[in-house]
Amino acid sequence: MKKLLLKTALLTVAVTVILSMSLFGIMSLLAPSVMMDFTANIGLKSISGDYAYQEYERSGSIDCLARSFIVSADAGHNRTAEKRFDLLYAREDFGEFCAEQDKHSGLMAPVHYSYRGYVCGLGAYVRYRTAENDAEKAAAVQLAIDETDPAFPQGNSTLVLAVKAAAAEDTQLCEALLAQMQAAQFESSEDYRNIIRMLEEAV
Repeated sequence: MKKLLLKTALLTVAVTVILSMSLFGIMSLLAPSVMMDFTANIGLKSISGDYAYQEYERSGSIDCLARSFIVSADAGHNRTAEKRFDLLYAREDFGEFCAEQDKHSGLMAPVHYSYRGYVCGLGAYVRYRTAENDAEKAAAVQLAIDETDPAFPQGNSTLVLAVKAAAAEDTQLCEALLAQMQAAQFESSEDYRNIIRMLEEAV
């Protein structure tokens, strides 16, 4: 009797595990957007980014593409992030999408936050990290410079790249960025002066 109960219990557990795995697989294939949110909610951010990219491939959602890029960049998956950034940056609706994100973030943040500045600064950092020669490194830094208004507003891409470079203690990047910032002749705002000071200390 005990053996029968034990066999029944083990069979029940096995069936439950198989059904759970099957359901997980089916949801991954048919509803990556659901899995994207589910994995993010349980702390599996890197996997969540992959599901976001899977949903982008299925639906073409720029929101999912942007999310997948940011997650992979934050996780240090530079090659993957670079490919996703290139797709995002090349989209015709990229500017419109960024402007829409600024409207939403402006309602929550007391300080102006540029979504495009953040994404492009992060993209420049990823491109720099994957660059194979000095020319590619210079082009990555130039991307951040080109995406920054001469007035050097808050939340711009050059500022984002500078903070990333300083946090990583990347002296070479800090030196390259410092030189290109000074050559770009930005307005001497408080943020600009703070970033210059931070980069000078880093090099």
